[in-house]
Order: sequence, then structure tokens, then C-alpha cells
Amino acid sequence: MENISKEELENASKKAHELGKAIGTNTEKMEKTYNEAVSYFHKVHEILKIIGGEDAIKSLLSVGKAILEGKCAPSTKMIITVMGALAYFVLPMDIVPDFLVPILGFIDDYFVARIALEAVKSESIKCEEHIALVEKRKKKLEEYREFLNQIEQELEQIDKILNQKDKYEEFIRFMLKDKGGEL
Repeated sequence: MENISKEELENASKKAHELGKAIGTNTEKMEKTYNEAVSYFHKVHEILKIIGGEDAIKSLLSVGKAILEGKCAPSTKMIITVMGALAYFVLPMDIVPDFLVPILGFIDDYFVARIALEAVKSESIKCEEHIALVEKRKKKLEEYREFLNQIEQELEQIDKILNQKDKYEEFIRFMLKDKGGEL
């Protein structure tokens, strides 16, 4: 499965930014939003590297891309896990409040994020397997189509031969009939 690199995402963001400038929108506001988005992306990237490593980032991007392209559908389990994790981060209540014990307060957040990333990683593996299976089946189907085309061509040749044989037998009957004989 093809992964989207950090550079590709940054290039896409820059192109969108340049397009906005070309259209003539409020470039200052766009510039600020763009810089905030890039800054946010870098922070998220670093956090994901800490929590799950580069594999987590690749899994997250590849699953997202496969889902957006319609190559695989997300499982209910993954949706519930990720949505639950997002809700946990958004809601003000934590098992260990972040503001009371600053360092220990983020441990529960770490484990929730880790669980969500493992769900995404598992989904990534399933998506890759599904895509590979679909490709394998497409290839096999194409082989069957080629085989059926060959059979169809051979049947057409046999039909031509039989048609010629029928014409030959008709000709012989005609010739023998003139001479009073039978086949």
C-alpha cells in the first residue's frame, strides 16, 4: 500500500496556499491558517512518533488514504476506538487530571492514544490484506477471461471447420446425385 510522506503533505499544503494567493483571497489570514496548520501537523507528527513510532504514522496515513479511495472500509471496532479516544481527549474529565499532576496526568492520555493507534495499525494490516486479496482476485479473473477468450476462438475455428465439412458433404451428395449414387 502506498504511503503518503510528510513532504507530500507539505507540498500539497503549499500548492493549496499558492492557489489561494492566485485566487486573491485574504492571503494574510490564509498565511496564518497555513502556518498554524503546518505547525499543528509537525506537533502531531512528533507526538505520533513518540507514542507509536514511524509505523503508527504510516499506518494512520495508509488507512486514511485507503478509506478515502474506497479500497477498504473501516471496521466498526476501529471507528469506535478512534472516536472514543478523540472524545476522551476532548472531554475535560480524565482518569488522571492533567492539571493536577502535570506529568502523570498525561500517562492515561498516552495509553488511550496508544490503544487507538494499535486499532489503526491493526486496521492497516487488514486493509493491506484486503487490497492484496482484491488484486489477486482481479488478476485471477483476468486469467479466466483470457482463457474463455481462447476457448471462444477455438470454438469459432471448430465451427468453421464443421461448416466447411457440411458444405463439403453437401457438394459430394450433389455430385453423387448427378451420377445416381448415394453417400
